[in-house]
Amino acid sequence: PIQYRDIVVLLRTVRNWSEIFVEEFTAHGIPAYADTGSGFFKTVEVKIVLSLLQIIDNPLQDIPLLAVLRSPIASFSAEQLLDIRLADRNACMYDALIKLAQGESECSKKADLFLKKLDKWRTRSLHMSTDELLWYLYGDTGYFAFTGAMPGGRQRQANLRILFERA
Repeated sequence: PIQYRDIVVLLRTVRNWSEIFVEEFTAHGIPAYADTGSGFFKTVEVKIVLSLLQIIDNPLQDIPLLAVLRSPIASFSAEQLLDIRLADRNACMYDALIKLAQGESECSKKADLFLKKLDKWRTRSLHMSTDELLWYLYGDTGYFAFTGAMPGGRQRQANLRILFERA
């Protein structure tokens, strides 16, 4: 019997078209992949994992930190991100997060828990190769399983596997 992996769509040019095809196939529950070279790094799931790696390396980077905090890895709401910013308006987000974590609110407890996880990941990163760290993070954060439950989950997990293999 024919399977999805047996089918290929050839385009004269992938530029400007491949992403549209992939989105449409995915919206209809058809697993799809386009070898565009750079499109892989533009997928949400890969961007989030790369942001996580960036803050493990240097948590003082506001944009990657906010991406991870807002993602399913940390699940901070927009209101909670505002609470972090208000904890110290003049500091970077990481320092504001540390300050907030010292409080007693529900958001403070969530911030403290995230900071402990981040510290654990940073410590582990010193003793693991990049690919080992990636696979560990996929499991420890539950992000790999989460992406599998999303629309187009098989493709999203395939993207994360490709990132792991490239590492």
